[in-house]
Amino acid sequence: INLAAFLQAQGKLAEAETVSREALAANRRLYAPDHELVTTALNNLGCLLYQEGKLPEAEGIVRDMLAAKTKSLGNDHPEVATLRNNLAKILAEEGKMVEAEAAFRQALALREKLLGLGHPDVAQTLDGLAGVLQDRGNLAEPEAMYRKALAIRRKGLGPEHPDVAMSLNNLANMLEWEDKLTEAEATQREALAMQRKLLGQEHPDVAISLANLARMVRKQKRLAEAEPLLHEALANQRRRLGSDH
Repeated sequence: INLAAFLQAQGKLAEAETVSREALAANRRLYAPDHELVTTALNNLGCLLYQEGKLPEAEGIVRDMLAAKTKSLGNDHPEVATLRNNLAKILAEEGKMVEAEAAFRQALALREKLLGLGHPDVAQTLDGLAGVLQDRGNLAEPEAMYRKALAIRRKGLGPEHPDVAMSLNNLANMLEWEDKLTEAEATQREALAMQRKLLGQEHPDVAISLANLARMVRKQKRLAEAEPLLHEALANQRRRLGSDH
């Protein structure tokens, strides 16, 4: 398993997958399906398959793990809540939005019950659920969920943290989607300033925020302001990826 993680970190995903499958098969020969070594090997393989974009198989693995952990730990357990959250993420990636919403809501209810309303994992699930609801055209709930996730992160992590910047970015995108452009722009500028300070000018998140901000400014007919933001975003990407990427 350690070899698989090493190969995965090097980007050798096909080799890592082979090693992960061998580790899982070996553990299955030796232990019961709900044994920790089996579920750990399953989790490692599932994460790898998710990274490779092999979503149907990753979904099957997470469902197997969820069944095993629910049997051994009961439904009201943080590990079960995490697996429900992971399943929801995969379902969303697959475009199964109705199922993803249900899984996220189950994960959120469990995490709020077991971990408390202010736990970082609750913020993570709120973000995921809000994204699915936004994708489904729900106008009533997502903004409040993004704001709640932001408040949780600010309280738990402090006013300046990469995860706080991420929450600000999520909220800005939602506000733009609702055509609340003035507040969206202000929120995106706050996220961008935090990312520049914490992550550095060359970080890909900075380029994304610059492009988002340029789009919001352009929608407000301020084309002269949008152009330098786009140029800066493009320069960031060229420095990181090269001109031919």
